[in-house]
Amino acid sequence: MNFNRISRTVEPTQLPVSVEDVKLQLNISNPNEDAFLVNLIEVATAMIDGPHGIGIALCPQTYEFSLNGLSANFTIPIYPVRSVDKIEWTEHDGVNYSSTALRFDRNTNPCQVYHDIRATPREGSAVLTFTAGFTTVPADLRQAIVMLVGHLYENREATSAVKLETVPMAVDTILARYRVS
Repeated sequence: MNFNRISRTVEPTQLPVSVEDVKLQLNISNPNEDAFLVNLIEVATAMIDGPHGIGIALCPQTYEFSLNGLSANFTIPIYPVRSVDKIEWTEHDGVNYSSTALRFDRNTNPCQVYHDIRATPREGSAVLTFTAGFTTVPADLRQAIVMLVGHLYENREATSAVKLETVPMAVDTILARYRVS
């Protein structure tokens, strides 16, 4: 999947975990660390969220997906899809069209979209707008973010004199359950 064909047009309005969640996990009480922790939450979120993460949208956000054409069905490589808002395209004669007559199965990962549009758009002119993200971020994904933040907090440099080991059954195991295939 070419994730460069997907761009976020509306950012999430919230972080998937709070500074308080992170401070509790890391046993931090100093309020002077809050701004740094927000930065680390944003970094950890970016490692997971969207097409350049593992293909899930943690919080509600809107995307545009450029399609090569209008096949009868196609796949949205972001999970979970909340709504498929519209598709716009330009026909070979230069006329622009738009439709909201789209059906999708929100329970599949990746999401399948179906339509009855009979058109032959110019190549690269079809753009699907959709909204994806959890209403409430699942507890295991919140924990994965907090664990990543903990790692980033404790290891602030690009190198380490200590050999770091991955904790079995931790972040990778949690994220594997959600990875868009």
